[in-house]
Amino acid sequence: MTGVLAAPEALRWLRTPVREGTPVVVAGVAGGVGASTVARLLGALVDEAGRAGDLEVRDVGSEAPATGAADEPGAVVVVVCGATRAGATAAADALAVLASRTGEGSVLARAVVAAVPVTGRGAAPADLLATLRSRQPGAELVVLPRSRALAAGGRLPTAAED
Repeated sequence: MTGVLAAPEALRWLRTPVREGTPVVVAGVAGGVGASTVARLLGALVDEAGRAGDLEVRDVGSEAPATGAADEPGAVVVVVCGATRAGATAAADALAVLASRTGEGSVLARAVVAAVPVTGRGAAPADLLATLRSRQPGAELVVLPRSRALAAGGRLPTAAED
């Protein structure tokens, strides 16, 4: 399963090494957008890369942007939203709340938005990026592909099964 980089410069973000001991927090903008699945996928990637001992992926839930659970200084923040314009708007709002609450104007340097197709027809990646950046210029976006196996719930499928 591969994602679509809606912003080519997001590749720079994804290739930046994460220092040992850096927490990776995954926060959804609403229940059911796939934050727990994204957290589990990231955890599996960390394990596969042999970094399980030095990177901790935490699912901080859909209330995290509102409650401050993603405010930890220095943490990499993955904001998960539905792959719709409303989802991109909610993600931009969550980033704004995070920046406001932490007083950190550079929050975008340690955050990425992951858009997940959840129900119905989603927006095109370019539309999602335009919506996100109209509210948060410079925000990075990765659009995950639709996956029937992941949508079904349960254990994570292997590449051969999806």
